[in-house]
Amino acid sequence: MKINNLVIPIILIVAFGAYVLFSNALTGSPVDEEEFLTSSEEWTFLSIGLYENSTHPCDKHHVSCEAEFRSTELSYSVFNQDGSYVVEGTGFTAESGFFDIYLPKGDVYEAHFEISGRKGSGTISTEAGASNCITDIRVTSFPVN
Repeated sequence: MKINNLVIPIILIVAFGAYVLFSNALTGSPVDEEEFLTSSEEWTFLSIGLYENSTHPCDKHHVSCEAEFRSTELSYSVFNQDGSYVVEGTGFTAESGFFDIYLPKGDVYEAHFEISGRKGSGTISTEAGASNCITDIRVTSFPVN
């Protein structure tokens, strides 16, 4: 019986871990492990720190970077210039205030965000040499209809 009692929690932990890794990579959920701050041959890891009042310049994201909107739900849409790649969804910023997402390499994207009653948009590049730490997208309040 002891083995059976141990097997179920281990399976749940393994299954939950796989789900977290899978959902983080695809949905842009927060990633806070240094080892995940890498890109593959086809995808670029981006960490986006939206701001309303203040930001900081950043070129290469590090887990110690901080942004204004910590642990906050947001909605997003990201599409490339010709509209052939579009990703939309909701997620949460990490405790650091950053929202992590993977996008295909070698393109330029228009990104739109809504967070805490504010909206903002900006251009994001995954071309060679582009920053993976996006800190220049400002969100501002908008009237509620």
